[in-house]
Amino acid sequence: SDLDIELPTNCTDGTYLSTLRHWLKRLLKHEKENVTTYDLVFFQAGVDVIEEDRLGRMSLSSNGVQRRNELVYNFVKESGAGGLVITMG
Repeated sequence: SDLDIELPTNCTDGTYLSTLRHWLKRLLKHEKENVTTYDLVFFQAGVDVIEEDRLGRMSLSSNGVQRRNELVYNFVKESGAGGLVITMG
């Protein structure tokens, strides 16, 4: 990938969503300033970020995951790019 963002283990909704919001806004700004354009957004929408997932390292609530999805879907819509969603673990 071109952009990797480290998050702390057991990251909760607040930290996760504010970080996601920050970077999505920054990516949209780059597109609007013609720094880059996006043809396709590949969204690996896993649920291993949910607090109850014993193999994941995040602690998001179900509402947090739903909000994450909405933020990404809105980003795709605003960017005008195509979107591909893969759901898994």
